Amino acid sequence: MNHVAHLHSYYNNWLVGLSFFIALVASYTSFELANRVKASEEKLKNFWIFNGSFALGIGIWSMHFVGMLAFELEMAASYYNLFLVALSVVWSIAGCYGGLFFVHFTNRSYKHLLTASLLMGTGISGMHYTGMAAMEPMKIHYDATFVILSVVIALVASVAALWLAFYSRFNNQKNIQGKIGFSLMMALAITGMHYTGMKAATFYMPMNGDKSAFSYQINSVVFACIITGVALLMFGTLSFLSYFDRRANQQQLMKNAIFESALDAIVVTNEQGEVLNINEEAVTLLGVMKEENIGKNVASIFPMVENLLSMVKRRHQLEVISSTGETKIIELTVTKVVADRDLEYILYIRDITEDQKFAQMLKETNDRYESLFYESPLAIVIHRYSQITSANQEALNIIGASSFEQLKALSISHFLRKDDWDALAKDVDDLLKGTFQREFTGQEVQVMTLNQEEKWVTAKSTVIQLNGEKYIQTVIRDVTEQRKAKQALQQLTFYDSLTGLPNKGLFETLAKAAIHKAKNDDQSCAILCIDLDRFKYTNEKHGHQIGDRILKELSRRFQAIMNTQDLLTRFGGDEFLMLVRRNEEEDIRNMAGRILSTVSVPFKIEGSDIYLNTSIGGSFLSESSSALNTLIRQADLAVDEAKKNGRNAIEYYQESMQAYTTRRMVIESGLRTAIQNNEFELYYQPKIDLETGRLTGVEALIRWHHPTLGLVSPGEFISVAEETGLIVPLSTWTLREACVQNKRWHDKGYYTMKVGVNISSIDFARESFVEAVLETLRENDICPSSVELEITESVAIQNVDDVIEKLQTLKDIGVHISIDDFGSGYSSFSYLKKLPINTLKIDRSFIIGLSTSVKEQAIVRAIITLAKSLDLSVIAEGVELPEQVDILKQEKCDAVQGYYYSRPLPVQEFEQWYEQTYQSHVAN
Repeated sequence: MNHVAHLHSYYNNWLVGLSFFIALVASYTSFELANRVKASEEKLKNFWIFNGSFALGIGIWSMHFVGMLAFELEMAASYYNLFLVALSVVWSIAGCYGGLFFVHFTNRSYKHLLTASLLMGTGISGMHYTGMAAMEPMKIHYDATFVILSVVIALVASVAALWLAFYSRFNNQKNIQGKIGFSLMMALAITGMHYTGMKAATFYMPMNGDKSAFSYQINSVVFACIITGVALLMFGTLSFLSYFDRRANQQQLMKNAIFESALDAIVVTNEQGEVLNINEEAVTLLGVMKEENIGKNVASIFPMVENLLSMVKRRHQLEVISSTGETKIIELTVTKVVADRDLEYILYIRDITEDQKFAQMLKETNDRYESLFYESPLAIVIHRYSQITSANQEALNIIGASSFEQLKALSISHFLRKDDWDALAKDVDDLLKGTFQREFTGQEVQVMTLNQEEKWVTAKSTVIQLNGEKYIQTVIRDVTEQRKAKQALQQLTFYDSLTGLPNKGLFETLAKAAIHKAKNDDQSCAILCIDLDRFKYTNEKHGHQIGDRILKELSRRFQAIMNTQDLLTRFGGDEFLMLVRRNEEEDIRNMAGRILSTVSVPFKIEGSDIYLNTSIGGSFLSESSSALNTLIRQADLAVDEAKKNGRNAIEYYQESMQAYTTRRMVIESGLRTAIQNNEFELYYQPKIDLETGRLTGVEALIRWHHPTLGLVSPGEFISVAEETGLIVPLSTWTLREACVQNKRWHDKGYYTMKVGVNISSIDFARESFVEAVLETLRENDICPSSVELEITESVAIQNVDDVIEKLQTLKDIGVHISIDDFGSGYSSFSYLKKLPINTLKIDRSFIIGLSTSVKEQAIVRAIITLAKSLDLSVIAEGVELPEQVDILKQEKCDAVQGYYYSRPLPVQEFEQWYEQTYQSHVAN
């Protein structure tokens, strides 16, 4: 053997790591450069392939020689054959170029992938073993097994790297996982092959140690400079690449912006029908999730689509389910394009649902117009220049005609008063000519039917085309009953339904003005409280109808003896209030005597004489008693005194009547500490739905257990609280306690219900009222929809704009709003329409005589009609008899409360009632 024993060697670990790093950077750089092909023009594609191959080839070469430097032999110096070194560079660059070129410029099949990998693996292997052969003067013997293994490693890693970078779903310029994966695979291919190849080699020093003419000794410093130069070249290439990458990103962003902002829905697939992209319009229209459908077959979105190629350049109508669950009709157009040498299909989807519906509607309109006209529940008349040409059955019913033959020779003017027709005739002509400038709808006019019956109707007229001619189509609605109900309610707004006298609200307003005028004119003024003695006995003996007739007759007698400056109202069931103004106090006393005499005259009803007496209490206007409420209270005290003195008498308020005042002082004093002393208690009266019999809510009614006076009526202490300003903390306590109790019931599993709380006019007038309510709801974690605030009519019409603003704020958050004791006040109909309320509560005074009085029934019916027209619910208070319940059901009243179902109950008794009576009712 012509050499000594083989040379011993070892590796420099730092240089081994550097070699792998160089391979990794070179691979990443080559991937970036090679991928420029996708974004470049055709003439630049080969340029970018070469740059990528050059970067990778130089990187492989640099890694190889760094790896050789890391392999240190026990000899003084190593020499390299420069010719073979140059040849190894050629092998490296050529192999990389062949692999990348074959991937980019051939069809992407697995056969071509293997060919590209073979080229690249061969180049890497050729570079390595050529570079190894360049080492002089030593000789190398190879282990065939490791040589083959090194080549296999190069080939397998090349296959994996090229597939990951260019064939898998990570083949995306923006996908960092694909870049890193490719780079790692290539680095492993290079370093794996290199160090496996080194493992295959055994080095021997020949005896003669001759070197070739091209031999050159490697200097570490020079080699470091070469490595530095290669690294700078790579990073310079990356910097250069980043500029183009930004340009490419900008182009891609613009492309995506156009794609996403398209008005039509667009879906893009590859040649195999796998979804590549979906724009937002398609997501909205089709009701699909973008991320979930990317990569899936387009059949997952359009099950009816089987072969995209067969659908190209044709329009297809399909039915799909939209994101809202609606069935949509779409028009699908498929376009075939080539992108990055890949075949793609672009599916344009246009929603033509409305177009189809419109076309169908146009087709059906002509078919069904005549049927709709004659079968419509609305009354429709068609006329031209006032001459009636057609009318449907409902119109004939309103006009009083049995057939259209009766209308053929008639015009619109035949059914209208002359003045009304004169006002409308020009509008009709202008409507046909197209010069009508105002809205011609909703006009309410009086008509005279063929049966000579007066009716009120509203009309809405529009111009239609029939056979090329203009006609007017007028839709008529009979509002006669609504008009009558409105008139009845307007009467009810200001006047007592039974006697026709001003009601309490109107009396209060007029009386305050009269008292003010009396003070300014220095007149004597007094309030006379007229209370009929034992009138209840008369009702029981003769019946409520006779009692009502007596009250009406009595009001006529009082009006007959009054002056024009006097005022009279029915203050209660059998109680009247009269304000009397005279120049002298004695004249007022004489008036009281005349009232007493007037009542004593017998009432002749149905052949019988009915005798009545009355007790009268009076209170004169004075410096200390000038407020209307004070005068009424004093007159009421005087009535009590008259009744104590044997009835049928007149008493005037005296200072000696201090029992009331003393009691009032006790009440006022007790009110100031009653809340702290826990003396108040809330009773709850159920509200029952008439249709279902279910509990819909409760009204919270306050009770006061005074330590010395015992149970004090709310009618007694509420007025004192209002006058003293103590009503505000009292209202706050009531609302909070009611909310807390309702939440307790809810937590116990009781049926969800609203709790109603009465609101004082003083409390409601506060600027901070709304905020106080909201704070109470927040503090007690109460749902606003479980609270109902009940205000009176007098509250509702004071400072209407402020009232509407407060009520609207509360209603917007879900608080239920009710008008309490409706009919006892005097809110006008126009105000009622403006108020943001939910419910009208019919005053109990209309319910008392409901079962016996036809007039009371008419009033209740009118209130319910009004409420329904305003989309309000109705609840009747004070229901005590089954007959009242039956009538209210018949009149479609929504709910009731009263002793018929339950009196107001304390908490414990209410819970017993709920669990026994109500729960058993629900169970049945």
